[in-house]
Amino acid sequence: MTKDTDTTEHTTPKHNLRSKLSKTPQLKWQDRLLPTMNGLLVGLTIFFFLATFAQMVFIHWSILQTPPVEINQTNQREYLRTDSEGWRLSRH
Repeated sequence: MTKDTDTTEHTTPKHNLRSKLSKTPQLKWQDRLLPTMNGLLVGLTIFFFLATFAQMVFIHWSILQTPPVEINQTNQREYLRTDSEGWRLSRH
């Protein structure tokens, strides 16, 4: 046998089985729903990436909008001495 006839013989039974299965009423609704499911999958994937990108942009913008922190020598020593609850952070 040649390679072409081997391929034809093996694909024909699969094709016949698939066509018989698609004619059953239990699988017809799945065939009709397949394009909708593909569209939903692609649409939700695009939405996920756009929403993630929008959140990243918003977070980046929020970080840029924070006022700069001015730490001078006095503030730094005071912070190292105690925190907001009065616990000692350094051994000075």
